[in-house]
Amino acid sequence: METRSRVRRRLSSQTNGIPSTYRNRTKSTSHKVLCILHYFSRVLSDDPPCGTVTFSRRCLDEPPDFAASTATFNSIAFGTSTTCLIEDAHPDTIQVNFADRFLGGRVLEGGCVQEEILCRIRPEIIVGRLFVEALEPHEALIIEGAERFSRHTGYGSSFQWIGDFDEVRDAGNIR
Repeated sequence: METRSRVRRRLSSQTNGIPSTYRNRTKSTSHKVLCILHYFSRVLSDDPPCGTVTFSRRCLDEPPDFAASTATFNSIAFGTSTTCLIEDAHPDTIQVNFADRFLGGRVLEGGCVQEEILCRIRPEIIVGRLFVEALEPHEALIIEGAERFSRHTGYGSSFQWIGDFDEVRDAGNIR
């Protein structure tokens, strides 16, 4: 568990690779940097957000045999949307990302697809790269409390930071 203050200190550390990340000087690159700068402007303000960001690694002893399973998921509501981006879904939804075995994918190498965008609009996730090793096929990482700070439009080379996002949280700061 990381306090927001410790997350802020770790994100500002030179050891996390951010200074060497954005050598490519494209318009989308400057917008990627704006997401990180906006995060710091918010957390260093007179009224910084408070709370806790929790990283939990979960491991299965043996992978389930889904082909032979008769289990049902009747109590879980699954859905898709053609009108809503994942990050704009209701705050009580669980967001699942499985694109890369490394937390954040290529967020520190300049990538800008779903996983990297998630880390840019919720930059507190990036700090997990300091202590979360590559995930194995039987592992999952659960992150709770990583606040969304930015709005964006676009994907890949069309990515643009378009402003602040003020996330309404419950009292326990848990997603």
